[in-house]
Amino acid sequence: GGWQVMIETADVHTVGLGGDSHVRLGDAAFEDVVTIGPRRVVPLCLLAETHPEIVAVLRGQLSAQRYPELVAEFLLKQDAPVISERLQDLVAHLDGSPMALTALVERIPYGRMDLPRIETLVTQRLALRAGFTPTDALHVLGVFDRWNGEAARLGAELMASQVGVPVEAFCKRVVAQVSARLTRELTGKVLGDECQIAAAAQPNLGTALLDRVVGQALDSDLDCRLTLRHPLVAVGAPVEAYLPLTARQLHTELIIPDYAGVANAIGAVAGGVFLQLPVLVRPSDGKKPFRVHMPDGVHDVGSVKEGIAYAQDIVPDLLTERAREAGADQIEVQMTCANRSAPAGYGWGEDIFIETELTFTAVGRPSVTKR
Repeated sequence: GGWQVMIETADVHTVGLGGDSHVRLGDAAFEDVVTIGPRRVVPLCLLAETHPEIVAVLRGQLSAQRYPELVAEFLLKQDAPVISERLQDLVAHLDGSPMALTALVERIPYGRMDLPRIETLVTQRLALRAGFTPTDALHVLGVFDRWNGEAARLGAELMASQVGVPVEAFCKRVVAQVSARLTRELTGKVLGDECQIAAAAQPNLGTALLDRVVGQALDSDLDCRLTLRHPLVAVGAPVEAYLPLTARQLHTELIIPDYAGVANAIGAVAGGVFLQLPVLVRPSDGKKPFRVHMPDGVHDVGSVKEGIAYAQDIVPDLLTERAREAGADQIEVQMTCANRSAPAGYGWGEDIFIETELTFTAVGRPSVTKR
């Protein structure tokens, strides 16, 4: 909302989009029918690595063509200590193997009418959902090849047959939509920061503009071009598949560092431990003229200098211990000092002391020793 928070933090904008985002189909024309995310599912190619029997199930769905809106989707039972009575009959149909949704709706009494209860199984984490994802599309296109490519291709064939396009064209469309979504999010983030645009303000106008930027309004008389004035730095395993198109659409440089595929994991292990603790020295109306406001209470002192010295004796050891409890090693503690005062009054030429703020900062590397 434009307010500055009092916590130093990275400016992070998140969106429910990734290699495991669920790719679904609707009833509209193909340009609008593919929806990606925000739900996360297990990619078919990954599920088939541990459960290769789903490949035969997918082949069967390709020939049967029953319940087309449910094909290429599976449920996998999860351990749960408590299951409500209204869901026990559904869970009873699940075992240690993935259950195709098409098979489940044939077994339960109310069939597709019971889909809301099936959704509840997933939201309550009683079952894990698997389906077609952008990662599967990358397997079909040969861009990414780590798990079971046959399961990914069968899932793509099931999806592409419903919209009447070749399999490769369908998968390219899925990947392009991921890139276009990233372009939209980056553009919206920059505009939102610079213009303080509310998310609900003129949504149709903004969507129409971005459709033209990413080339999804082919019949428009308006051609738009955006240029991001900073390079795009991408980390994560699939960035080479999605971000080049995003960088081209934003006419900016794309930087993919070495080992970008494991950068998130390395960052989680090697990131620093950072702790801060503020201490205030203020005038007091007690027995002594100044009071030090510490984390464990207050301490009266005779001068600001004495208060600073007192804090320097106590806080570094306290902050070092907290950093160790957080898993840090090689800890360094630094202190900054800021004095605040205000004019005594117009024409007086003197200032009134308000407070001295001491900020102690502890920085350390995470210890890799198991406790």
